[in-house]
Amino acid sequence: MSHTASNKQGPAKIVDALVDTLRKEEQALQELTEAAAAQLEALREHNTDGMEAKQEATHATVGTLEQLRSSRERHMRLLGRLLGFEETPSGVAPVVEALRERPGMEEAARTLLNVRTSVREQAQQAKKQCEDLDFALRYALSLGQEMMQAISALNVPAPPKVYTARGDASKGTSTRSIVDRVG
Repeated sequence: MSHTASNKQGPAKIVDALVDTLRKEEQALQELTEAAAAQLEALREHNTDGMEAKQEATHATVGTLEQLRSSRERHMRLLGRLLGFEETPSGVAPVVEALRERPGMEEAARTLLNVRTSVREQAQQAKKQCEDLDFALRYALSLGQEMMQAISALNVPAPPKVYTARGDASKGTSTRSIVDRVG
């Protein structure tokens, strides 16, 4: 029995909604991968403004992924109930097997399996890119901390300077100013 998108019922309708959610997740994971790559590039170029903008985009994408995960879990619970599972299926594989056993659901099972595979591949790419960014950020932080320690270890007093009303710096006296004595 062939169904069109408008008259699908039961598991077929939920499978379509699940597939749609998974495709949105795949797109969001692609956006996350691109944002992490852009952050890494901004870090390499010392572009703090670009880094901040991409961090905001990453934060928004992570929020979207959380919403999509929640939606996917709802679809899986409902689909599990419709297919007769006692508990929510732990993944797509048992759902695909149950769908294959139902007449007319072989194509839906194949589509669900293919989309799940695509999402997993995109998730691996996103994970790799995020790990690369994490490593680079940790390295930059460590390098910055080492530089601060090296600078603080220098025992050279800063040269005393006095700033004039025009903003010019002139050599100050070695005695402390009134501000330093009061403050």
